[in-house]
Amino acid sequence: MCINDRGIIMSSEPKIKNAVLVNQFDELGVKSFKADFDELNSSNLPIIPVIIDSFGGEVYSLLAILDIISTAV
Repeated sequence: MCINDRGIIMSSEPKIKNAVLVNQFDELGVKSFKADFDELNSSNLPIIPVIIDSFGGEVYSLLAILDIISTAV
C-alpha cells in the first residue's frame, strides 16, 4: 500500500477490470491510459468504461486521451 499526494491510502497499483482508470493528466498518465485502453480494446468489448479520478492536469494530455478514444476501432 502507499499514500498518494492527497493523503489517501491506495494499493500499490490500482487496477480495475474492464475499465480504464485515469487519475493524472500528464505524459505518464497518457502512456498508462493508452496501454490499458489498447488492452481492453483488443478484447472486443462493446463499451470501454473510462473512470476519471483527477483534480486536473495538462490540457494537451486530455486531448491525447480523447484522440486515443476517437481513433479506437
